[in-house]
Amino acid sequence: MIELYPGNWLYNAGVIGFLTILEEMGYDINNFLKDDGRVVLGISYREDEIFKVWDQLTKNKFGYSYSGKKGGTQQYYYANQTEDSIKKRIEKFINHSTSTKGVERVCFFCYTKEMVKKQDIDPWTQAYGNILAGSDKTFGNLYWNNSAKDFICSKCQFIIMCHHIALIELKNFSEKSNQKSNSYLFINAPSFKLMWYLNKYVREIYEKKGKSSPRQIIGMSLIEMALKLNIQLGKWTAMNIEVVSKYTEKKDRKPMDKIDFFSLPYELVFLLSDRKIAALLSEIGEQSILNMVLNSDYTKILKLAEKIFKIALKSKNERSDKENEFINETIKNEKNKENLISFSEKLFKLYALIEEKVKKEVF
Repeated sequence: MIELYPGNWLYNAGVIGFLTILEEMGYDINNFLKDDGRVVLGISYREDEIFKVWDQLTKNKFGYSYSGKKGGTQQYYYANQTEDSIKKRIEKFINHSTSTKGVERVCFFCYTKEMVKKQDIDPWTQAYGNILAGSDKTFGNLYWNNSAKDFICSKCQFIIMCHHIALIELKNFSEKSNQKSNSYLFINAPSFKLMWYLNKYVREIYEKKGKSSPRQIIGMSLIEMALKLNIQLGKWTAMNIEVVSKYTEKKDRKPMDKIDFFSLPYELVFLLSDRKIAALLSEIGEQSILNMVLNSDYTKILKLAEKIFKIALKSKNERSDKENEFINETIKNEKNKENLISFSEKLFKLYALIEEKVKKEVF
């Protein structure tokens, strides 16, 4: 049995990536996700099958395969890796056993102590992602402690090489201000169960509504999670949900890979994960209303409800051209346009639920 605990974002992404492999292999991931945040793996795996799925998912994302490679390629995401080297890491993960000889090292990712021979020490280099680390020969002072000698234990080596599978590619997203492209997202949290479902919903929603901003997609994902799962977020958990953004930015006409982090506001997570608020937002189905919640413009919801209610009391013939124009510009859902009183009542109720939640909690 293998137990995995949440750590830093790269390790967490690796675990979510590995769970994606198992899902592709036909396993029910719910059997591995524990309510306390752990992942517990207690089944037998086949090295060749894991590699086959890992390689196919990698090919889907990057367009190239490691299958059959006898010589390493430095330009690949995992530099200078072959099918044999990757399979060895899979075998180490599956049959993890500790040696009694060698020097004791502490894994940078899981903090496990492991006895290892000096020649077998596997340091943190571009083999684990060429945009995250450099060659230990050419950039010896690139990373922690002015060296590329940070130790990765035999249990974590393959896990780290699964992190790319968890990254959600945003093909249509670009920021005009800095012309970001090749953007990827990963939602990091203190629980693998929470991470699994949040990233799953972000991926699904992005595929349906790719033109929405990442912020909107994450908001919709929190709503989806609240409606589909009976997960009650504690304050500590809600405060520790962050978005990892990997993107390419042009600087001096040269592409540069960057990684940014931003935390989701606790208030926003707490509101959107409330089942009543999530259900009402889903029923309303207006992007503009979700944006008001995302921007904490709660009074705008109230004012909008009052204005729509006043217009709704008039017959269509009594409404001015300006009022009809306002309704058409503000409301996109035809069902809401045809039922203005019902729509305004939903907005009043949404505002009341938010105010009640805000007053009950100290943000």
